[in-house]
Amino acid sequence: MTTDLSTWNRRTAAAFDRHAPERARWLERNCGYRDELAREYRFLIPPGQRVLEVGYGLGDLLAAVEPERGVGVDLSTEMIARARRRHSSSRLVFLAGPIEEVEPPDPAFDAVIMSDVVGNLYDIREVFQQILPWCHPRTRLVLNAHSRLWEPAFRLAERLGLRILDLPVRYRERTYGTTNIRRFHHGALLMHMCAVALTRLKCR
Repeated sequence: MTTDLSTWNRRTAAAFDRHAPERARWLERNCGYRDELAREYRFLIPPGQRVLEVGYGLGDLLAAVEPERGVGVDLSTEMIARARRRHSSSRLVFLAGPIEEVEPPDPAFDAVIMSDVVGNLYDIREVFQQILPWCHPRTRLVLNAHSRLWEPAFRLAERLGLRILDLPVRYRERTYGTTNIRRFHHGALLMHMCAVALTRLKCR
């Protein structure tokens, strides 16, 4: 059975609302991963840019890139409340609601961050179309996502009670709109994008 967009967003928001009280503690326990992400994103996004983050959680990554203007959009009202308390800078704005329903801001952003969020989107193609009007020709989209090859390890972690979050809506329910991209091809595309990006970085 396919889940519709409103149900997907409602269940996803509820899952992250439940996780919000533990988020800061989990980040401290996994500071190596958090710090490495921050280093990579700071390398790709220079300070002083206009940055949008989709699914910002507590806002740490958005703050880490030191934007001139940073805007975060997230489904979870609990995460939003904590992000606002954690980062009170006037340069950062945290908005609540589905990315599919947010009005395009002006001016356009120099960079868009999507960190560990692609796997939670209802329709990836639709979201990319949504953020396109917010970009200019030199806007940089930076994303990271885990490979499906990690799923056996995640299932083991879940059985041991070590998994950070178990979303109630499963990957198999995802729709890809009219693109007809199979899950395997989608995963291969993401891995190819990452490989190309790493090759370009090594050549610098």
